[in-house]
Amino acid sequence: MPVQAKTTTKQYIEQVYAAFNKHCEEVHAETVKKLRATAPDDKEARKKILEDQKKELNETLAELKAVLHAKTKETRERMEKIEKQRMEKEFDLEEQLASI
Repeated sequence: MPVQAKTTTKQYIEQVYAAFNKHCEEVHAETVKKLRATAPDDKEARKKILEDQKKELNETLAELKAVLHAKTKETRERMEKIEKQRMEKEFDLEEQLASI
């Protein structure tokens, strides 16, 4: 799922979801095209087409979950770093006040 660099987390997630939705629509359109080209009475071929679609969509969903998990982890780590820096500054300020 291609996404532009230098974006906010919200923009990044919106771009990921847009890419996910676009890919799902493309998979669906391809499936419809294949089903139309397959004889209605060829149940096995139609079943295989639908199974392939399901597999592709599940793989795409797994990729989406992995990307979102990675971004969530990255954001959490950044927030923890910011909180640690804030607490260190607060501690330094308390030390300075105590020495006055």
